[in-house]
Amino acid sequence: MPKSVWDAGIARAAKKHCVTDGMSKDEVIRAWGEPSQKGESNWTWQLPSGKCLMYDGDKCVAKEERHKILFFTAKGNVYLEGDGCQTINDDFIYFQSSELFHKR
Repeated sequence: MPKSVWDAGIARAAKKHCVTDGMSKDEVIRAWGEPSQKGESNWTWQLPSGKCLMYDGDKCVAKEERHKILFFTAKGNVYLEGDGCQTINDDFIYFQSSELFHKR
């Protein structure tokens, strides 16, 4: 794929806050922002807590913890199973890479 097509697709992905297979770590930061934890082969983003898991009377005392983990290849590129462009909440903005990397 020509670099100009890749760069245009990555710009569209960053604008829609989604990541796709093959993105570099810098491109991921442009799309999702800084992770809460960085490992050698994966990064983790802490998401807003989910539903209440335990109540003490009417007060919530334990909420569901939510996070998103993204894996990288040895060369530092995103490795996703499947195709398309995925948001941090697992929604797909582009269902196929061909939608993201089309020439305009």
